[in-house]
Amino acid sequence: MKKEWLVAFHSTHHAIAAERLAKEQEWNMEMIPTPRDISASCGLSLRCTEPELVTADKVIEKFNEKKVLWAGVYIASDLKGRQKTWELIRSEKEEDNI
Repeated sequence: MKKEWLVAFHSTHHAIAAERLAKEQEWNMEMIPTPRDISASCGLSLRCTEPELVTADKVIEKFNEKKVLWAGVYIASDLKGRQKTWELIRSEKEEDNI
């Protein structure tokens, strides 16, 4: 089973555009409040609810194609107590250097 992941955004505008695009693509993703340990300008993130069916690379490729700005992709790490921790695995800053 693949680990849970999410995409954080810089603005609510882009988070909503991403949610719309995810629905058009029939990706099982849900809008959630951005976890506290993730620093992004926007309070909304999209969490992949079926990581075995859609990859972060595929989602980010489509976001980039459609000019949906995103801040980072995070993967759920071990639970600390009851709360998940999130590890940055890809950032928009890395994309600028490609």
